[in-house]
Amino acid sequence: MNVISRKAAKQSGLKRYFTGGACKMGHVCERQTSNGSCIACLSNYAQANRNTLRKNHLRWRQKNFATERVRIQQWAKNNSHKKNSKEARRRAALINRTPQWLAEEDKWIIEQAYALAALRTKMFGFAWHVDHIIPLQGKKVSGLHVPNNLQVIPGADNARKHCTYKVM
Repeated sequence: MNVISRKAAKQSGLKRYFTGGACKMGHVCERQTSNGSCIACLSNYAQANRNTLRKNHLRWRQKNFATERVRIQQWAKNNSHKKNSKEARRRAALINRTPQWLAEEDKWIIEQAYALAALRTKMFGFAWHVDHIIPLQGKKVSGLHVPNNLQVIPGADNARKHCTYKVM
């Protein structure tokens, strides 16, 4: 790593810089240009206070729901190429994880799951999603797009799950 001062990093528009010296806790690593914080100290703090930080973040999102939604929509508009790429990868994974041996009845059950999610969204006034119990693109396991691997759950729960699978 190249040694650079915080002032020089700010002028160069860098988000991180490296002084070559240790922080108060003895870490010799990069620091944030915005406030001079040691990256290792920030990581340790985040791990130690994970649940508190998560609760604070959820509380902030609920409080700022409307502005956050506008921000997300604006990001999608400005980064349509990234959004389209992500959606294309998801569609491809869905196609690749749908076995050819599925019977017509199985395909009908899958369609009904999506219809149920749409109906619940309309009835309850918040989003319901068709979730893959074992994710299609999981890091440790990958499931199939079959009826036994689907469940209809609230969208917030599905977003929180985010391609993870926990064995009970």
